[in-house]
Parts: sequence; C-alpha cells; structure tokens
Amino acid sequence: MPPESIESQTENLLAQMSLEEKVALCHANSPFRSNGCPRLGISDLVYSDGPHGVRAEVAGDWSQVPDADDAITYFPVGIALGATWNRKLAYEFGQALGAEARARGKDVILGPGVNIVRTPLNGRNFEYLGEDPFHVADTATAAIQGIQENDVAACIKHFALNNQELDRMKVDVLCADRPLRELYLPAFEKGVKEGEVLTVMGAYNKFRGQHCCHHDLLLQKILKKEWGFPGLVVSDWGGVHDAEEAARNGLDVEMGGNLKELFLDQPFLQGLREGHYEEALVDDKVRRILRVMLTIGKDQTGRQAGARNTPRHQKIARQMAAESFVLLQNEKGFLPLNERKIKTLAVIGENATLRHARGGGSSGIKAQYEITPLEGLQELLGDQVEIIHAKGYPSLPGNFSPIPTDLLEAPDVAGIGGWRKELYASRGPQGDPVTVETVPEVSFAAKSPPPVDRPIGQWCIVWKGRIKVPERETVEWVINGWDNWFVRIDGEPLASVWNLTAPGMKRETFTLEAHRTYEVSVTFTPRTEGASLQFGWCRCGKETIASPNEGMDTKGEALKAASRADAVLFIGGTTHMQDVEAMDRPDYDLPGGQNELLEELVTTNPNLTVVLLGGSAVRLPWQKKVPAIVQGWYPGSEGGRALADLIFGRICPSGKLPFSWPAVLEECAAHARDAYRDEQVDYREGLFTGYRWHDLPDSPKPLFPFGHGLSYTRFTLTDPCWETSPNEDQPGKVKVTVQNTGEIAGAEVVQWYVAPTNPPVPRPVKELKGFAKVFLQPGESRQITLPLQWRDLSFWDDQKDCWVVASGDYQILLGTCSDHCPLKLTLEGVASKKLFS
Repeated sequence: MPPESIESQTENLLAQMSLEEKVALCHANSPFRSNGCPRLGISDLVYSDGPHGVRAEVAGDWSQVPDADDAITYFPVGIALGATWNRKLAYEFGQALGAEARARGKDVILGPGVNIVRTPLNGRNFEYLGEDPFHVADTATAAIQGIQENDVAACIKHFALNNQELDRMKVDVLCADRPLRELYLPAFEKGVKEGEVLTVMGAYNKFRGQHCCHHDLLLQKILKKEWGFPGLVVSDWGGVHDAEEAARNGLDVEMGGNLKELFLDQPFLQGLREGHYEEALVDDKVRRILRVMLTIGKDQTGRQAGARNTPRHQKIARQMAAESFVLLQNEKGFLPLNERKIKTLAVIGENATLRHARGGGSSGIKAQYEITPLEGLQELLGDQVEIIHAKGYPSLPGNFSPIPTDLLEAPDVAGIGGWRKELYASRGPQGDPVTVETVPEVSFAAKSPPPVDRPIGQWCIVWKGRIKVPERETVEWVINGWDNWFVRIDGEPLASVWNLTAPGMKRETFTLEAHRTYEVSVTFTPRTEGASLQFGWCRCGKETIASPNEGMDTKGEALKAASRADAVLFIGGTTHMQDVEAMDRPDYDLPGGQNELLEELVTTNPNLTVVLLGGSAVRLPWQKKVPAIVQGWYPGSEGGRALADLIFGRICPSGKLPFSWPAVLEECAAHARDAYRDEQVDYREGLFTGYRWHDLPDSPKPLFPFGHGLSYTRFTLTDPCWETSPNEDQPGKVKVTVQNTGEIAGAEVVQWYVAPTNPPVPRPVKELKGFAKVFLQPGESRQITLPLQWRDLSFWDDQKDCWVVASGDYQILLGTCSDHCPLKLTLEGVASKKLFS
C-alpha cells in the first residue's frame, strides 16, 4: 500500500475511534496480544518472541498450549548469524523467519536483538550479533529487511544499553554521550533509517536514572524526533514502571505486567478524561499503531500467508550453521579429518547429544527437529568409522538438570517461566520476604556471599514454582545439597534433610499427570558457610538427560574411549543453563570440570579436536596443548549435519569471530575497569571496548582477535586502490583484489578499518567501517569495492550534538581480522565537516 494511502486510512480510522477505543490499542490484553478495535474491523496485534525462531504458543497464564501445532525451523542463534559476516545470508534468514511468523499468524516478531557484546558473562550474548556497532548494524538491517518482506513487522531490541542480565530489571547504566552514540545506538539507528523497522522494543534497565521503556531522551528526543521513527515503541514485557512517563515519554504499547493494572490502561484513560493529558498524546500513539497495522496488511485481503519448515528454510538453517563455525586454531592443518584414515572416533562431551532449541528463556522454541552433533557424525560416517560416545562430564552432579523454564509458569509480570525466589531474614519463611526475584533454576552456590546481613542459620531462601508437563511422565526429583532443606509438592512433603554435614543427594520418583499444574516449593536454611543446594529432575527416556542408572564414572569412560580411538572429538562448551535470559554466567570457566577433563584427554590422545558450543567466550587454559579448536555456537536444526561436514572437510570453514576473545576475564575492558556491577554500572571503559580496548598500547592482546577465523584454503589481498567519488555526499570507494591461492573452494571476509592519524579528541586506534564475504574457487580472484561514507570518518561531538569529521589524514586498513590488516591507503587533507544524520 502506498505511504499516502496508509496515512489517509490512518487518519480516517483515528477519526472514528472513541477515547476508550484509542486507549485500548495502547496496551496488552493477554501475554502476546495488544488490543484492536473490533467495531472498526481491526483485530488484535499478535506478537511473538523470535530472534532465531517463532516461540511456541502460550496460554493466558503463560503456560505452554498443549498439543499446539507450533513446531518451527530452529535457525542458528543471533551470535552465530553474526559470525557468518554475510549480509545476503542475514537477509535470507530474515525472509525465512518472517515467513514462519506469518505461517503462525504473527504480526510482530520480536527481533533482531542488537545489544552490543560488552562482557562475555552476559546471559543473552547468544541472542545478539557481536561487539562492533558497524558489523551489528549491517547484519541486523539485512535481517529486518528480509523479515518485513513477509507482511510482518520486525522489532529491533532492546533499546538501549541492555548489555547484562545481572539485575536487569533495575540496574542503572551510566554511559557518556560519545560511547552511547558511537557504540550502543548505531545498530538501532541504521535499523530505523535504512531497515525501516516498524517497531522498537524498550529495555528493562535504567539509563541515567530513568527506565528505558519510558525514557524521554532515548524514545522521544533521539528515536522519534531526531531519527524520525514513524513506527511504534513497545515495552519489554513488564518493563513499565511509571504512568506519567509511559504516557509522555514515547511509549506506544505496554506489554506484559499485571494485565489488570497496566499503566497505559485505566490510569492513562482517567488522566485523559480529567484533562491531565492532552488527547494529542494518545492520538500520536494510535497513529503509530495503525500505521504499522496498515503497513503489514493487517485484516486486509492479499496479505502473505507465510510458510514454515520448508526445505528452503532448512537449507538456510544449514547454510547459516556452516558459515558460522569459526576455526579458532588448526595446528599443522590438523583439520579436516580423513575418515579413510580413522577406524575408531571417540566423541566426548555432553553437547554431542544435547538439544538446545527449548532453552535460553523467551527465545526458546519448539523445533520440528534438531540434529545433534553425534547424529550428524553418525549420518555422515555410517559404518565407515566406529563411533564411541562418552559424556565425560556432568552438567550437574548425578545426571540431573534444572526444570526447563518452558514448563514453568511465569511467577511475575515479565512473563518468563521461572521460579519465584524469596529471601527471608529469619530461620523460616516468616513475615514478608526481604527480596523477591525471578530465577531460571533452584540453585545456591557455596561460594556465594551471604545474601542478607544476618548470621548464618538466621536466614532462609524459598523457591516457588508452578510446573505443568504436556504429557504424562514419571520423573525423579533430585536434590543435591547439605545443611537443612525441605521440598513440598502441592503442599505435601516430598523430601527433607536436616543438619546434613556433607553434600548429599536424594532422589524421589514421582508421576506427573499431563496438563495438571503442580505447586513446588523448596526451602533452604543453611547453617554453615559452605552450604549449597541444587534442585532438578531426571526425565527417564527424555532426549536431553542421561538415565539415572547410567555409569557415574563419566571421566573414566571418556578417557578409556580416547585411549582406544584413532582420533578424539570433544564437543563441550556451555548450555542454556549458563546462556540464559535473566541470569549472567557466574564465571568465565567451562562448566562441569571440562577444563580438567581436557587436560587429561589431550595427554591420553593428542589427536584431539575441541568443539565448543555456546553463546560467548570462555577461558581455555589448555588451548596451546590441543591441535584444533572450533567455536560452534548453538547451530540450529541442521547444526549437527553442518558440523560433521566441517570436521570431515565437506565444507570449508568461513566463520569469523564477532567479538574479541580475552584470555582471562580480567582482560575484558568492562572487567579490567571494574565496570560490571549490579544496581548501578558506570561504563568507565567509554569508547574502548572489544578490539578498541585491545588495540590500546598498554592493553592486553586477546587470545583470539575480533574478526578472526581460519580456513582450509588460503587467500591473498592485493592491489588496494582509492577511487574518489564525484558525489560530494561521500568521499569515495576502496577497491581491493582477493584471490583464493589454495586448493579448495572457500570464502574469505575482507575487513576494512578507518584509523585517524592525529585526531583532535581521543578515538579508537581503528574502527571497522566495511566488510565483504567473497566466495572463490581455487585460483579464482575478484576485485571487490567497499564504499566509504563521511559518517565512517566521523566522531560524535558531545558539545555540538552532531557528527563531526575532523580535518586531517586518515588511513584505510584492509585485512582479514582486526589484528591482521597488512594493506594501507591514506586519505590526505580531509576537510572538516558537520553531519547531522
């Protein structure tokens, strides 16, 4: 529909609506719907989580809808998409995701997530795209354009500075104007201006004391006025805290929260009736909502129907996985393996058999299928190679796992399944709790500091959860801990331990009936400093958890398997117990004793390849002892097949790291500057995060740099040249020739960075301003062109509130990762400019 028709229809509909009907459009009526206007033929606006797949259907109480036909394609997660460095593939992914959303009847898909990777501990790094604003902006914009081709609105999120899950609902971020503009806003800006994204989601956290879901500077002054955003702003679920700010500061639709007490419902309506708010406020919100509805063809004939689980979507998922894998290390060409030279392959590690689609929080999905790495290897190798699998390490003691959050009803207004954790300043749960929060699992670590200023034994923690399973099953409840704890199911005692002086485990068999809600509570009162507790279950026969009768000597089995194998493939890393919404990782180490196991494995059999799944960097103390390391992310429905292809040379690795990988946590800028905290966090590192930090003369070099990724073939870059543009709106273009000088087909990512020679203000040594992924046959060469914009030379002048190109010389550095840019061009005598967009 032409824009003028959309505006005309918007005004026509608005003129027919009563005040009550207008306000109704501004808030939710159920977990994933906001109101329409039935009298005028406008149906509800339907939302769904969807960074890497469309979320399973949920009922009004946030429980999963039983027997729903909602299985979809599980695409590799956001950080994997970032690792492809492929705009065309990001666009194709967006097309597929948008089609699956329409096939499921969705109007708004909540993604992509573009928050910058600032600390490797962030529990949601796996959903995001990387650490560099240019790389993230280009990737996200391509995905947005693909999504919205399907008559569905993309929703870029979380605006802004949502760079940690620690204390996310209230942490106050202090960030100066220059890093705000140069690092944390560009992806949103490009998504709005070039991607023409239709919706923007606010963030849970505060920025300079004000919650981001109703932040005047972010939403009104920058997003709507400065950038000219015409679409709607939606709150994160339960992210609204103030009626006055919600009404006046740019929020259009309030989602989540207590649906009977929403700020943009009766308080807003009453304020309008009493004249406290001018009607123009609600009219602006409704115009934006109607504009989005009309743009996507809501309630109109001819709207695209979409499709899901198609062969094309599965092909895209496999291609994304294949291009996302990063070959971090490959000593003496150890990879690819040759199956003709291997009789026995030992596959070690929990992630060889785990399926990850349902994990991670709100981005968890119901996949039509998910091929695990072990299944992919078995399918590729068949009877050619004997495969021995041993888990090698436990994710939790005694082969048990937390209850998946998608089986837990939401205990609070955020709408995410989890446990209500109550802390009491008394030996038992007496009076009101000191604190209440939502957590994804029942766990108390022995190393935790006392959560309340009371003597040990004079405080307790109670976790409360509502569990519902889609089909009847028998489980084993597992409690691992010591001191004093008590578990109840529907108020009836299940198990208890009093004054246990050493860690112990207790198991209780229980049958859960389908679709029945069970009230579960766990009370823990430690009396010694080292007390700990973990609570979960074993689901006999389920795919993700080994049988409780399986041998407990997992390390011994792994070492035995490695000793008799010709090659060892360790598939470990993190899981969605660590990479999960609402919780940051507790430390930088691999969980489950993997580091210790790897030290023994490489001694037992040095023909060891390490594959790490997960959403972020981890500490690798054994790195110099192993010949090959692959970073595999959470690779989606086809990930197991793509990984087998890479290990055995059916494909050539082409992924590049979308973030810098520090050797130890203290060498990450945020942690080096003591700028990772709860309650209030000051971004003391300013502009210098990621590779910008590692480039500083006195900073430590990363273990693996931003943009790093090896190949099975070789590439050279030659003949850089500069072509001046006849158009004064841009300086010109960089041209460079790329050649595949190896013996197999492959792809290289050419990266170019801008380095100001003598900047008048502190600036990073260099900044990424262009990249291109080039696929070449052996011996083939191609000249590529990388355009340069004036904005690429600029910095944000916080005194003039605009972008400024400083006069002077600039170097253009070309290479294949941030610490390997051997080709240089110099732009001399650039004149100063002010840029206002």
